Amino acid sequence: MGNEVPENHVQAWFFCILLAEIPALAKRNGYWPGRGMRKLYLYASLGALLLGFTACSPRLTGTWNVQRFEVIKQGESGLSINNVGTMEFRRNGKGEKNIQYSILGITKFDNLPFDWVQHGNSITISGNNTDFAKTWIVIRDKRRYQQWKSTDGANTVQVIELSR
Repeated sequence: MGNEVPENHVQAWFFCILLAEIPALAKRNGYWPGRGMRKLYLYASLGALLLGFTACSPRLTGTWNVQRFEVIKQGESGLSINNVGTMEFRRNGKGEKNIQYSILGITKFDNLPFDWVQHGNSITISGNNTDFAKTWIVIRDKRRYQQWKSTDGANTVQVIELSR
């Protein structure tokens, strides 16, 4: 599974290309502006290019601490576990988990690799034998903090909080 470029990133690149073509179109049609306008086009083009490059680098890549993992069942008290390990998300759509937690005296280890893909405000993690392999909805998306929620389709909601 590779990462797909979200639509807003495609629009940013289209804007960069359009902005870069304006001086060529103006010159071709005999409307080549004076020196001050050329500088404006240059700076605007460089700014748009930088915006295009930063728009394509996902905020999720890197190593995250799993600050909290919570399981909430309707009509029951929820179960919350803090500081259960780390998850590393690489740019190539791969990642590794280093998770360890105990629930009701049963210790779970999850040190398996996974694949991931982000589509807008959802992240799909694929892998074998893991509680994390599912599609998660991104609730909070900050540079140093993420909160995701998912459901099993019945009465259980899972919440993950990640921090750097």
